[in-house]
This record gives sequence, structure tokens and C-alpha cells, in this order.
Amino acid sequence: MFKPNLKKFSLSLIASSLTVMSGLIFDGLVSHALAQTSTGQKQSKPVQSMGNKQLKSRVGKFVLVYQPSRIREHQALQEFLQKVGLFEALISVFNNSGLVMRYDVPVVFADCGVVNAFYSPENKSITMCHELIFQMAKDFIRVKKVSTEEALTDALFASVFVFFHELGHALIDILPLPTVGNEEDAVDQFSAILLLDTEKPDVVIKTVYNAALWFGNSPQAPAWDEHAPSDVRYYNLICLMYGKDSNQYGVFAKELQGRATKCGNEYKKVSQSWEQLLLPHFADNNNSRGGNSSSEPPRNPPSRGARPGQIW
Repeated sequence: MFKPNLKKFSLSLIASSLTVMSGLIFDGLVSHALAQTSTGQKQSKPVQSMGNKQLKSRVGKFVLVYQPSRIREHQALQEFLQKVGLFEALISVFNNSGLVMRYDVPVVFADCGVVNAFYSPENKSITMCHELIFQMAKDFIRVKKVSTEEALTDALFASVFVFFHELGHALIDILPLPTVGNEEDAVDQFSAILLLDTEKPDVVIKTVYNAALWFGNSPQAPAWDEHAPSDVRYYNLICLMYGKDSNQYGVFAKELQGRATKCGNEYKKVSQSWEQLLLPHFADNNNSRGGNSSSEPPRNPPSRGARPGQIW
């Protein structure tokens, strides 16, 4: 089993980006909420027949939960995550953005016995499996030829992309939001757009690109699965990166080949679509700033609809 020594793990690799990432994501959410006002358009009301005061008292929150684990490495991971406050900061961003939800949504870090992360429509909860982060780190050591410390750092940031992917499923279900096309593609786009809007290339590389790289080097899903094939997910994400800033991410032009010229429009359409979908769900914007073996967990098979929102 992959057993990095988390006691010796350096917080500096993550702490240097944490504040910047959470602050910029918050600014991005607020800018979406204020976009119509800044363009002189009338702001949409989040809910008919309900004033903001009443609505505030009923607003749902994301609630972080660390489910107890009996596995030493998973216990150490939880202690580390709580110490650095990565997901506490990200969840706080959404809880203070003015986004209106009808339910509390637990975000649960737990032992799953499989490499996975998923949103449960029945429980209105997001589950982030400990096994996912460790498998990502192990895969990054193999693919990127980096140290254990670097691989775990990359895995933690890639897990931020996965978290936003699952959060996208939650918003589609709870708000609710209409989707045209494959929902899995839509929430990949949601996560990418949110992180690309930070305008920080180092954050984008650590989150979006590392997630894309991991998807691209993961086993291919069967043709009948709801997720796009692994390599397609990779190219979709680097296309959004290139479309956002072809100069900053010009290194991907050769990989994208003929598609590169279309990525700018792809990014613009996706960004505008999500903005239009989310805008009506912000309230009181003036107050919103404040291969398996017995030693490894199996990679979860495609859900066949049984557990929607899985990354596999």
C-alpha cells in the first residue's frame, strides 16, 4: 500500500497557494453574482414570493465532515487536511458567496473501500474518499516521476477539481439547474471554469491540469458509461485552459491540433452558460462579501446510475 509519511509533509507547498486560491474563487463567484448589475441589466430574483430576509433564514450551507477512520494513513490525512484548512477555506467561499440553496450539503471525507468521489442525490451529500487522494498521489509518482511529497501535493490540488466537479452535481440537483447534454461533461466544465476564473496560472496548473493529467492516464471507461473516455476528458480540459488564455497555455496548442482554434469559443460558451444558470440563485449581493491487488482499494466501476455523480 502507498504509505507516505504525512508527519514529514511540508505545509508550505500548499499554504502558499491556499489563501490566493480561496480568495480568487470567492471573487469569481461574487463577480458572477454582480455581472448583470455591472452591465446595467435588471438583477434576477433568486426565488419568487420570498424576500431576502426570509430566504436568508432558510439558506442551506455546505458542511464539512471528517468521518472517523481506522486506517492510520487516512487518519493522518484527515489531521493534515484539518491543519492546513484547505477544504474549510473552499467551503467557506461558497457559504459566504450569497448562493442560495434549500438544503445543507454535507461534504464528507470518508473511507470508501474504493477509489472514488461522488454526490448522492438521495442524501444531498458529497463524499470525498480518502482512497482517491492516495491513488492520485501514487499515479502522479508513476506518471510525473516526482517525489512522494510533490505527488501528494499534486493529488491534494487535483482533489480540489474533483470536489468542484461533485459540487457541480450538487448544484444541478438542489437549485435545480437545467443541463443540456452529458451532466458529467457539464460539471467537469463547471469545475474548470471556476478555477480558470482565478486568473492564476499556478492555481490552474495545480488543479485543472493535474486533474486532466490524472484522468488522461486512468483506465478508459466502457463506451456505455456516462463519463467521457479518459483521454477525451483530458483534451476537453486542456482545451478550456487554452481557450481561456492561448498565450499562457500555448504549450497545449500542438496537442490540440485543429481543435485549438475552436477552444476560445468553447471556453466563452461554457463560461457564459454557467454564469447565466447561476445568477438567479445569488441573493443579497451587497452582503455576499464577508489495476487492483489485495493491498490497494479497487477503482470503482461505472455507476450504471446506481450512484450518480461518481468520477468513475
